[in-house]
Amino acid sequence: MEGIVSVSNLHQLGSASSRFFKLALIALSFSVLVSADSIHAQLPTYSKSELRKEFFRGLRNERALRTKVAEFGLGKEKTEVMLNYYSSLVRDEAVANRIFEEVAATGIFDELERNPSAVLNDPKRAELLGYALFEMLGVRGMRRLDYQDLRVYLRSVGVLFDSLPPRVCKALIVGEISDHRELEAASSFLMKRMTLQELDSYLRVYRRAVVAEVRDFPAARELNANQKRIADEALMAAFMKRLNNHSRGARLALALADQSKASDSDFCEAGQVMITTLLDMSGAVAEWAARGFVDSIQ
Repeated sequence: MEGIVSVSNLHQLGSASSRFFKLALIALSFSVLVSADSIHAQLPTYSKSELRKEFFRGLRNERALRTKVAEFGLGKEKTEVMLNYYSSLVRDEAVANRIFEEVAATGIFDELERNPSAVLNDPKRAELLGYALFEMLGVRGMRRLDYQDLRVYLRSVGVLFDSLPPRVCKALIVGEISDHRELEAASSFLMKRMTLQELDSYLRVYRRAVVAEVRDFPAARELNANQKRIADEALMAAFMKRLNNHSRGARLALALADQSKASDSDFCEAGQVMITTLLDMSGAVAEWAARGFVDSIQ
């Protein structure tokens, strides 16, 4: 199997896996905002400060949020975890202000003033903007977190590879699922498979990442060239050792080397082996390897 898999294959898998995590971020506030009668009825008369205030009101609309989260059918305890996660984010003034500025930059407020029906008839547009924004902030913010938080993130990626049906797992990671309903179905399935503690831990870490990125503190923890080289070599050695001891190691190596020809089950199992390898590493090199993985998803 030597020479079949390269470090770049592992990093590509890490980059692909990040596509899932926007699904677990409930950012419906944008669709709540653009459908609020008080917004588009009075929009032409709002100053920017008034619009910001009204936007925050829509952003923190708990009833609308509960309605949306209920669609996932997570049960009482997980629903409360999701609600607490989202509420704690949008009540952070720095986060709320960043969301407002990002939404304003898209021109959606101007469009609401000119042609509100066009925006109101496309509610998913605003919701997808929220997904994309929170994904960007969370993924970038991961570089700022400590190693124990990164381990929580890695375990969450492992749940993705381990829990979803192989067809859905591979299609989701390589970007073959784009229909919004299918994405929400996959997200709901995964959140149901996660334990309450896994979901709560993941969302707490993601919140810390978003807040850190918005506040630009602490600084991103970057690897130097020597640390990166050592981490890559150690990860590859540990990964290949695990594959050599695996009954289907050769198939999994080929699955990583050529994702287009890999079976769904081989591809997702290879991903799970990679995450297990990262989590089982020890010493300073383990943190460097974890940070290398996070760098690969930027």
